[in-house]
Amino acid sequence: MTYLDIPVFPLVADLGESVRRTLNYEPEVTDIGFGAQPAMPVQASTQERLQIVTVVPDAAALDAVEAFFAARSGRFKAFWLATGAEDVTVLSASATVFIEASIFSDWSHLKGKHLAFRSPDGRCVFRKILLVETTAFTTRSKITLDEVLPGNADSWQVSRLLLVRLSSDEIEYDFEADNHARIRFTGIELPGEYAAPNTLATRRPVYLYRITRRYGVRDIYSLHLTSHDTPVNSGVTWHPVPIDHSGLSVSTEGDTDKLNLELFAWVGNPFEDWLPIHIGQPTGIVLSLAHVDEATGLVLEAPAILFRGIIESVTRQGYTLKAKAVSPLSYGEKRVPRFFLQTRCNYQLFDGSTCRVPSATYRLTGTIEAIDTDGGSIDFESASLADKAADWLAGGYIEIGTAPQVEVRTIRYAEILSETRHRLYLNASLRTSQPGDSCSAWPGCDRTPDCCKQRFDNFVNYGGHPFIPYENPTLKAMPLASTASGGGKK
Repeated sequence: MTYLDIPVFPLVADLGESVRRTLNYEPEVTDIGFGAQPAMPVQASTQERLQIVTVVPDAAALDAVEAFFAARSGRFKAFWLATGAEDVTVLSASATVFIEASIFSDWSHLKGKHLAFRSPDGRCVFRKILLVETTAFTTRSKITLDEVLPGNADSWQVSRLLLVRLSSDEIEYDFEADNHARIRFTGIELPGEYAAPNTLATRRPVYLYRITRRYGVRDIYSLHLTSHDTPVNSGVTWHPVPIDHSGLSVSTEGDTDKLNLELFAWVGNPFEDWLPIHIGQPTGIVLSLAHVDEATGLVLEAPAILFRGIIESVTRQGYTLKAKAVSPLSYGEKRVPRFFLQTRCNYQLFDGSTCRVPSATYRLTGTIEAIDTDGGSIDFESASLADKAADWLAGGYIEIGTAPQVEVRTIRYAEILSETRHRLYLNASLRTSQPGDSCSAWPGCDRTPDCCKQRFDNFVNYGGHPFIPYENPTLKAMPLASTASGGGKK
C-alpha cells in the first residue's frame, strides 16, 4: 500500500503507549536527516524521535511487517505511519468535513499534513489537509481536504498520518503468544517534507567520502567513495563500497573534530598500506552529505560538507579496517611553534608557497628492475641517474603505479650498482608492485644551507637562519673576573 508514491506501514501505531517524542541534539541524528543539515546540532535542526509501538495480531501481519522492514532497509527511506485512532467523529463525508472531538482539540497545526481514514472492514483512504477552521463549538473543527471522502466515511476511524524514517537499525519483537507480537522501533518525523512528500520517492540522502592520499605537498590521487548501493554522479563518479562512519564530533574552534570510519578490506582499500606499520603518507578525508535522484544517480544540489580532516590511525579487526580521523587543526602531533629560529630550514621540500622548488624539475622516471624478497629494497633503473651521487635520492621518496593502485615509500638510503641503477632501501615493504613497473623518484633534502645551494640552487628561499652564531653572544659580554687567592683582611 502506497500513498503519494511512498509506502504506508501496514499496521497502525498503538497510540496508547507509543509515539513518545524526545528531542535529539546529537550530530549522528541531525546530520542524517532529509535536507542539508549542519554538522553542529543547533536548535533549528533539532528533530523529534518517536518511540513507536504496534501490535502484530497474527502470522499474516507479522509476515507483512517483516517484508516491509526488509524493503525499507536503510535509515534514509521514508514511509507513512498511521497513529492510533483519534477520539473524534466525522460529521460529514465530502471534501469539507466537520470533525467532532470528545474534548477540546485544536487541529490548526495539522494544516498541510495528512490523515488516514479506516473503514470497519479495513479499507483505507488518505487525504491531505488544506485548511483548518474553527467553529462556534469548541470541540468541532471544519477541515477542508484535497479530495472528497467516500459516502459512508462518517463512520470510519480517523488517524493522523506521519511521514517518518527509521532512526535506528534495531527493531524489537516481544512475542506475547504464537504469531502475536508487540513491535518497538524508533523513527524521526520529517516535518519539512509534508509539502511535497512524493519527491522523496526517488530522492535519497547519501554520504560521500573523498579520500586523498598525499605525500609532501603533492596530491597523488583521490578516491571518490559512497556508502550508497549504486554509483553517484556529481560531475565525478562516486563508487559504492562497504564504508560507514560514526562518532562525528565538532567544536567551534575546529581543532577537536573527530570521525571514525569503518571499511571492509576490499581490493584497493586506501588504508591497507597503513598496516602493519604507518608509512607516513598523509591521508585526507572529506565527508559530505548529498541528495541524489535514485533513478539516475545524479546529485540534486551541492553536497554539504560535514567533516574535513586527516587520518590519525588505522586498526584491523578481522576483515574490517577501522580508521580514526582528526581535524587538520589538531595540535596533538604537531610541533609548536611551527617556525623555529634555527640554522636548518623550516620549510618542506617542493612546497609551492615556501620552498618553491618545482618538483617536476627534479623528478626521475624509470623502472623497477628487481625487488628484494621482503620488499624492503628495490633496484631502480633510470638514465637520469648517470650523474647522481649515492646520497642524491636519500631522504626522498619513490612513487610506483597509477591511481588508485599507488605505492609511495620514503627512501632511507641508496647504493650505486651501476651508472644508471641504484639500489634504494625503503621505509616499508612494497605490497603490490612488481619488477618492470614504471615509477618516479624525487630527491630528499637534509635542510642544510649546503644542500639547498648545491642540490637545488634555491638559497634565496632558504627557510632557516644559517648565520646564527653557535654561541650566545649575550653570554660573552664580559669575561669572568678571576678570584684573588691567599689574601687577608687588612
